[in-house]
Amino acid sequence: MSSLKKSFADEDQAKILAALNEMSEPATGKELARKTGIDEKIVNLKLKKMKVFGLIDSPVRCKYALTEAGQAQAGR
Repeated sequence: MSSLKKSFADEDQAKILAALNEMSEPATGKELARKTGIDEKIVNLKLKKMKVFGLIDSPVRCKYALTEAGQAQAGR
C-alpha cells in the first residue's frame, strides 16, 4: 500500500474513533458515516477491521462502541 493510501486509511480510522468517542451510545455504520462524512461502505469496512484489532465491540447488533483499547487510541 502506498504511503498516501495508508495515510488516508489511518485518517478515516481516526475520524471514526473520534466520532465514537464523542457519542454517548453505540452507533451504527450509517450514523458514523453521516457524522464523519466518510462513505458508509468504507465505514463498515473500517469497523470490521477495528473490531478484529479490538478497538471496538458490538454490544448491540449492528451498533458499535469503543473498547478500552479504542478509547486509548481515540485519546479519551
